Amino acid sequence: MGIEKTLSSIDVYICEKETDYAIMINGGWGSGKTYFVKNKLIDHLQSAYEKQVIYISLFGLKSVEEILQDISFHVANIIVNERARKKARINSNQNIKSINTSASTKLGFWSKLLRGSISLCPKGEKINSIIADITSGVISFENYIFCFDDFERSTITYSELLGLIDSLAGQTNTKTMIVVNEEYIISRKNAQDYLKFKEKVVGLTINFENEMDEIFENILNGLKLKSNVSQFVQDNKDLIIETFERLESKNIRTLKFALKRFEELCKKIEEHICDKGYSINNRNNFWGIMLKRCINMSIALKDMKMNTNEIKWEEVEKLQEYNCIDKTGFQWELKKC
Repeated sequence: MGIEKTLSSIDVYICEKETDYAIMINGGWGSGKTYFVKNKLIDHLQSAYEKQVIYISLFGLKSVEEILQDISFHVANIIVNERARKKARINSNQNIKSINTSASTKLGFWSKLLRGSISLCPKGEKINSIIADITSGVISFENYIFCFDDFERSTITYSELLGLIDSLAGQTNTKTMIVVNEEYIISRKNAQDYLKFKEKVVGLTINFENEMDEIFENILNGLKLKSNVSQFVQDNKDLIIETFERLESKNIRTLKFALKRFEELCKKIEEHICDKGYSINNRNNFWGIMLKRCINMSIALKDMKMNTNEIKWEEVEKLQEYNCIDKTGFQWELKKC
Protein backbone atom coordinates (compact mmCIF):
# COMPACT_ATOMS: atom_id res chain seq x y z
CA MET A 1 0.00 0.00 0.00
CA GLY A 2 1.44 3.39 -1.03
CA ILE A 3 1.77 6.53 1.06
CA GLU A 4 -1.60 8.16 0.32
CA LYS A 5 -3.59 4.93 0.82
CA THR A 6 -1.69 4.29 4.06
CA LEU A 7 -2.57 7.78 5.32
CA SER A 8 -6.23 7.25 4.40
CA SER A 9 -6.38 3.94 6.29
CA ILE A 10 -4.79 5.50 9.38
CA ASP A 11 -7.21 8.45 9.19
CA VAL A 12 -10.18 6.06 9.34
CA TYR A 13 -8.74 4.50 12.52
CA ILE A 14 -7.99 7.85 14.18
CA CYS A 15 -11.49 9.16 13.39
CA GLU A 16 -13.25 6.20 15.02
CA LYS A 17 -14.74 7.49 18.28
CA GLU A 18 -14.09 4.33 20.27
CA THR A 19 -11.49 1.69 19.47
CA ASP A 20 -10.15 -1.17 21.55
CA TYR A 21 -7.35 -2.21 19.21
CA ALA A 22 -4.02 -1.06 17.76
CA ILE A 23 -3.05 -0.90 14.10
CA MET A 24 0.16 -2.18 12.57
CA ILE A 25 2.30 -0.70 9.79
CA ASN A 26 4.24 -3.63 8.38
CA GLY A 27 7.17 -3.42 5.97
CA GLY A 28 10.63 -4.83 5.34
CA TRP A 29 13.82 -3.25 6.60
CA GLY A 30 14.74 -0.31 4.41
CA SER A 31 11.24 -0.02 2.96
CA GLY A 32 10.99 3.55 4.21
CA LYS A 33 8.30 2.99 6.85
CA THR A 34 10.23 4.81 9.59
CA TYR A 35 11.04 7.63 7.17
CA PHE A 36 7.33 7.81 6.31
CA VAL A 37 6.32 7.95 9.98
CA LYS A 38 8.84 10.64 10.95
CA ASN A 39 8.62 12.81 7.85
CA LYS A 40 5.01 12.43 6.78
CA LEU A 41 2.71 10.70 9.23
CA ILE A 42 3.51 12.57 12.46
CA ASP A 43 3.11 16.01 10.85
CA HIS A 44 -0.10 14.87 9.16
CA LEU A 45 -1.64 13.57 12.40
CA GLN A 46 -0.66 16.54 14.55
CA SER A 47 -1.97 19.06 12.02
CA ALA A 48 -5.22 17.18 11.28
CA TYR A 49 -6.19 16.20 14.84
CA GLU A 50 -5.96 17.84 18.25
CA LYS A 51 -3.61 15.17 19.53
CA GLN A 52 0.13 14.89 20.14
CA VAL A 53 2.03 11.97 18.60
CA ILE A 54 4.40 10.20 20.98
CA TYR A 55 6.97 8.29 18.90
CA ILE A 56 9.03 5.67 20.72
CA SER A 57 11.64 3.40 19.17
CA LEU A 58 11.71 0.04 20.96
CA PHE A 59 15.20 -0.70 19.61
CA GLY A 60 17.50 -1.56 22.51
CA LEU A 61 14.84 -1.24 25.23
CA LYS A 62 15.10 -4.11 27.69
CA SER A 63 11.99 -3.86 29.87
CA VAL A 64 8.43 -2.57 29.97
CA GLU A 65 9.57 -0.23 32.77
CA GLU A 66 11.96 1.47 30.32
CA ILE A 67 9.10 1.99 27.90
CA LEU A 68 6.95 3.52 30.66
CA GLN A 69 9.82 5.84 31.60
CA ASP A 70 10.09 6.84 27.94
CA ILE A 71 6.34 7.53 27.80
CA SER A 72 6.47 9.56 31.02
CA PHE A 73 9.35 11.63 29.66
CA HIS A 74 7.54 12.45 26.41
CA VAL A 75 4.19 13.22 28.05
CA ALA A 76 5.77 15.32 30.80
CA ASN A 77 7.74 17.21 28.18
CA ILE A 78 4.62 17.96 26.15
CA ILE A 79 2.67 19.06 29.22
CA VAL A 80 5.29 21.41 30.65
CA ASN A 81 5.87 22.98 27.25
CA GLU A 82 2.12 23.52 26.87
CA ARG A 83 1.90 25.07 30.32
CA ALA A 84 4.93 27.25 29.64
CA ARG A 85 3.35 28.50 26.41
CA LYS A 86 0.09 29.30 28.20
CA LYS A 87 1.97 31.23 30.86
CA ALA A 88 3.95 33.05 28.17
CA ARG A 89 0.74 34.16 26.47
CA ILE A 90 -0.57 35.51 29.76
CA ASN A 91 2.68 37.39 30.38
CA SER A 92 3.10 38.36 26.70
CA ASN A 93 6.49 36.64 26.72
CA GLN A 94 7.31 34.88 23.45
CA ASN A 95 10.81 33.62 24.42
CA ILE A 96 9.86 30.07 25.34
CA LYS A 97 12.20 27.15 24.69
CA SER A 98 10.84 23.69 23.86
CA ILE A 99 12.79 20.77 25.28
CA ASN A 100 13.96 18.19 22.75
CA THR A 101 12.52 14.71 23.36
CA SER A 102 14.88 12.75 21.11
CA ALA A 103 16.49 9.72 22.74
CA SER A 104 19.99 11.16 22.35
CA THR A 105 19.17 14.14 24.59
CA LYS A 106 17.50 12.31 27.45
CA LEU A 107 20.53 11.50 29.60
CA GLY A 108 21.86 15.03 29.40
CA PHE A 109 18.40 16.44 29.99
CA TRP A 110 17.76 14.51 33.20
CA SER A 111 21.26 15.14 34.59
CA LYS A 112 20.90 18.89 34.00
CA LEU A 113 17.43 18.84 35.53
CA LEU A 114 18.68 17.13 38.68
CA ARG A 115 21.59 19.57 38.97
CA GLY A 116 19.16 22.44 38.60
CA SER A 117 21.05 23.97 35.67
CA ILE A 118 17.88 24.06 33.55
CA SER A 119 14.33 24.89 34.57
CA LEU A 120 11.87 22.77 32.65
CA CYS A 121 8.63 23.70 34.42
CA PRO A 122 6.99 27.09 34.81
CA LYS A 123 7.39 28.55 38.30
CA GLY A 124 5.53 26.50 40.87
CA GLU A 125 5.35 23.34 38.73
CA LYS A 126 7.16 20.18 39.75
CA ILE A 127 8.25 17.50 37.28
CA ASN A 128 7.47 14.77 39.84
CA SER A 129 3.88 15.97 40.22
CA ILE A 130 3.38 15.78 36.46
CA ILE A 131 4.75 12.23 36.26
CA ALA A 132 2.54 11.28 39.21
CA ASP A 133 -0.48 12.60 37.31
CA ILE A 134 0.49 10.43 34.33
CA THR A 135 0.92 7.22 36.31
CA SER A 136 -2.22 7.76 38.42
CA GLY A 137 -4.41 8.34 35.39
CA VAL A 138 -5.19 11.99 36.12
CA ILE A 139 -3.65 12.78 32.75
CA SER A 140 -5.56 10.86 30.09
CA PHE A 141 -3.68 9.10 27.31
CA GLU A 142 -6.64 9.76 25.02
CA ASN A 143 -5.00 13.09 24.20
CA TYR A 144 -2.12 11.31 22.52
CA ILE A 145 -1.39 8.99 19.61
CA PHE A 146 1.27 6.42 20.39
CA CYS A 147 3.62 5.09 17.72
CA PHE A 148 5.93 2.21 18.68
CA ASP A 149 8.64 1.66 16.06
CA ASP A 150 11.28 -1.09 15.71
CA PHE A 151 8.94 -3.60 17.37
CA GLU A 152 10.92 -6.59 16.11
CA ARG A 153 14.23 -5.12 17.35
CA SER A 154 13.25 -4.98 21.01
CA THR A 155 14.75 -7.52 23.41
CA ILE A 156 11.47 -7.57 25.37
CA THR A 157 9.29 -10.59 24.64
CA TYR A 158 6.54 -10.05 22.10
CA SER A 159 3.90 -11.14 24.63
CA GLU A 160 5.04 -8.42 27.08
CA LEU A 161 5.11 -5.76 24.37
CA LEU A 162 1.68 -6.68 23.04
CA GLY A 163 0.36 -6.84 26.60
CA LEU A 164 1.51 -3.25 27.20
CA ILE A 165 0.05 -2.10 23.89
CA ASP A 166 -3.21 -3.87 24.69
CA SER A 167 -3.42 -1.99 27.98
CA LEU A 168 -3.08 1.29 26.06
CA ALA A 169 -5.25 0.56 23.04
CA GLY A 170 -7.73 -1.84 24.55
CA GLN A 171 -8.30 -0.43 28.03
CA THR A 172 -7.78 3.33 27.67
CA ASN A 173 -9.10 3.88 24.12
CA THR A 174 -5.73 5.30 23.12
CA LYS A 175 -4.91 5.37 19.41
CA THR A 176 -1.86 3.15 19.08
CA MET A 177 0.31 2.20 16.09
CA ILE A 178 3.00 -0.46 15.81
CA VAL A 179 5.70 -0.20 13.13
CA VAL A 180 7.24 -3.60 12.41
CA ASN A 181 9.02 -5.91 10.01
CA GLU A 182 6.67 -8.86 10.51
CA GLU A 183 8.54 -11.09 8.05
CA TYR A 184 11.50 -11.12 10.45
CA ILE A 185 9.33 -12.11 13.42
CA ILE A 186 7.52 -14.89 11.56
CA SER A 187 10.86 -16.40 10.51
CA ARG A 188 11.86 -16.91 14.17
CA LYS A 189 11.08 -19.76 16.56
CA ASN A 190 8.54 -17.94 18.75
CA ALA A 191 6.37 -16.83 15.82
CA GLN A 192 3.31 -18.74 17.05
CA ASP A 193 3.28 -16.89 20.38
CA TYR A 194 3.53 -13.59 18.53
CA LEU A 195 0.67 -14.43 16.15
CA LYS A 196 -1.54 -15.60 19.02
CA PHE A 197 -1.15 -12.34 20.97
CA LYS A 198 -1.24 -10.17 17.85
CA GLU A 199 -4.73 -11.45 16.98
CA LYS A 200 -6.06 -10.07 20.26
CA VAL A 201 -4.31 -6.68 20.10
CA VAL A 202 -4.02 -5.67 16.43
CA GLY A 203 -7.23 -4.91 14.55
CA LEU A 204 -5.71 -3.81 11.25
CA THR A 205 -2.41 -4.51 9.51
CA ILE A 206 -1.29 -2.11 6.77
CA ASN A 207 1.38 -3.56 4.48
CA PHE A 208 3.45 -0.51 3.67
CA GLU A 209 5.24 -0.12 0.34
CA ASN A 210 6.86 3.13 -0.62
CA GLU A 211 6.58 4.51 -4.11
CA MET A 212 10.10 5.70 -4.77
CA ASP A 213 9.08 8.45 -7.14
CA GLU A 214 6.83 9.92 -4.40
CA ILE A 215 9.67 10.41 -1.92
CA PHE A 216 12.67 10.75 -4.25
CA GLU A 217 12.87 14.55 -3.89
CA ASN A 218 12.78 14.40 -0.09
CA ILE A 219 15.46 11.70 0.02
CA LEU A 220 17.71 13.68 -2.32
CA ASN A 221 17.26 16.90 -0.35
CA GLY A 222 18.01 15.12 2.91
CA LEU A 223 21.31 13.73 1.61
CA LYS A 224 22.69 17.24 0.95
CA LEU A 225 24.91 16.14 -1.94
CA LYS A 226 27.17 18.64 -3.67
CA SER A 227 25.05 20.90 -5.86
CA ASN A 228 26.38 19.65 -9.20
CA VAL A 229 26.04 15.99 -8.12
CA SER A 230 22.54 16.61 -6.75
CA GLN A 231 21.46 18.21 -10.01
CA PHE A 232 22.90 15.32 -12.04
CA VAL A 233 21.05 12.81 -9.84
CA GLN A 234 17.84 14.82 -10.25
CA ASP A 235 18.27 14.86 -14.04
CA ASN A 236 18.69 11.06 -13.99
CA LYS A 237 15.82 10.30 -11.62
CA ASP A 238 14.05 8.12 -14.19
CA LEU A 239 17.20 6.06 -14.78
CA ILE A 240 17.62 5.46 -11.03
CA ILE A 241 13.99 4.48 -10.43
CA GLU A 242 13.97 2.22 -13.50
CA THR A 243 17.06 0.40 -12.24
CA PHE A 244 15.52 -0.15 -8.79
CA GLU A 245 12.31 -1.43 -10.38
CA ARG A 246 14.19 -3.77 -12.73
CA LEU A 247 16.08 -5.31 -9.80
CA GLU A 248 12.89 -5.39 -7.69
CA SER A 249 14.18 -3.18 -4.89
CA LYS A 250 12.36 -0.48 -2.94
CA ASN A 251 14.97 -0.15 -0.24
CA ILE A 252 15.39 3.51 0.78
CA ARG A 253 18.59 2.78 2.71
CA THR A 254 20.09 1.22 -0.41
CA LEU A 255 19.19 4.31 -2.44
CA LYS A 256 20.88 6.57 0.12
CA PHE A 257 23.94 4.31 0.24
CA ALA A 258 24.24 4.25 -3.55
CA LEU A 259 23.95 8.03 -3.96
CA LYS A 260 26.56 8.74 -1.27
CA ARG A 261 28.98 6.28 -2.92
CA PHE A 262 28.23 7.93 -6.25
CA GLU A 263 29.12 11.33 -4.82
CA GLU A 264 32.48 9.96 -3.65
CA LEU A 265 33.17 8.57 -7.13
CA CYS A 266 32.18 11.87 -8.74
CA LYS A 267 34.87 13.67 -6.79
CA LYS A 268 37.54 11.26 -8.05
CA ILE A 269 36.25 11.39 -11.63
CA GLU A 270 36.19 15.18 -11.50
CA GLU A 271 39.83 15.28 -10.39
CA HIS A 272 40.85 12.89 -13.16
CA ILE A 273 38.96 14.79 -15.87
CA CYS A 274 40.37 18.13 -14.77
CA ASP A 275 43.91 16.70 -14.88
CA LYS A 276 43.40 15.33 -18.39
CA GLY A 277 41.59 18.37 -19.73
CA TYR A 278 38.43 16.52 -20.73
CA SER A 279 35.18 18.38 -21.36
CA ILE A 280 32.01 18.56 -19.23
CA ASN A 281 30.33 16.21 -21.72
CA ASN A 282 33.02 13.62 -21.09
CA ARG A 283 32.50 14.03 -17.37
CA ASN A 284 28.72 13.59 -17.68
CA ASN A 285 29.21 10.48 -19.79
CA PHE A 286 31.40 8.94 -17.09
CA TRP A 287 29.01 10.01 -14.35
CA GLY A 288 26.07 8.42 -16.14
CA ILE A 289 27.86 5.08 -16.44
CA MET A 290 29.07 5.14 -12.83
CA LEU A 291 25.66 6.15 -11.48
CA LYS A 292 24.04 3.06 -12.91
CA ARG A 293 26.89 0.87 -11.71
CA CYS A 294 26.64 2.33 -8.20
CA ILE A 295 22.92 1.57 -8.09
CA ASN A 296 23.43 -2.00 -9.32
CA MET A 297 26.34 -2.71 -7.00
CA SER A 298 24.54 -1.23 -3.98
CA ILE A 299 21.46 -3.39 -4.57
CA ALA A 300 23.70 -6.44 -4.96
CA LEU A 301 25.53 -5.76 -1.69
CA LYS A 302 22.73 -4.39 0.49
CA ASP A 303 19.59 -6.17 -0.73
CA MET A 304 20.84 -9.40 -2.29
CA LYS A 305 23.61 -9.78 0.31
CA MET A 306 25.99 -10.90 -2.43
CA ASN A 307 29.70 -11.22 -1.79
CA THR A 308 31.81 -9.00 -4.05
CA ASN A 309 33.57 -12.11 -5.34
CA GLU A 310 30.22 -13.47 -6.56
CA ILE A 311 29.37 -10.44 -8.69
CA LYS A 312 30.09 -10.45 -12.39
CA TRP A 313 29.52 -7.45 -14.64
CA GLU A 314 28.83 -8.04 -18.32
CA GLU A 315 29.14 -5.21 -20.83
CA VAL A 316 26.38 -6.06 -23.26
CA GLU A 317 27.49 -3.38 -25.65
CA LYS A 318 31.09 -2.11 -25.84
CA LEU A 319 32.02 1.21 -27.33
CA GLN A 320 35.35 1.62 -29.08
CA GLU A 321 35.85 5.37 -28.85
CA TYR A 322 36.21 7.02 -25.48
CA ASN A 323 34.86 10.32 -26.78
CA CYS A 324 31.55 8.77 -27.89
CA ILE A 325 30.69 7.13 -24.55
CA ASP A 326 27.10 7.89 -23.64
CA LYS A 327 25.24 6.96 -20.43
CA THR A 328 22.90 4.76 -22.50
CA GLY A 329 25.74 3.14 -24.39
CA PHE A 330 26.56 0.56 -21.75
CA GLN A 331 23.88 -1.73 -20.37
CA TRP A 332 25.10 -3.11 -17.08
CA GLU A 333 23.43 -6.36 -16.11
CA LEU A 334 23.81 -7.95 -12.71
CA LYS A 335 24.55 -11.67 -12.83
CA LYS A 336 25.70 -14.36 -10.42
CA CYS A 337 28.73 -16.36 -11.43
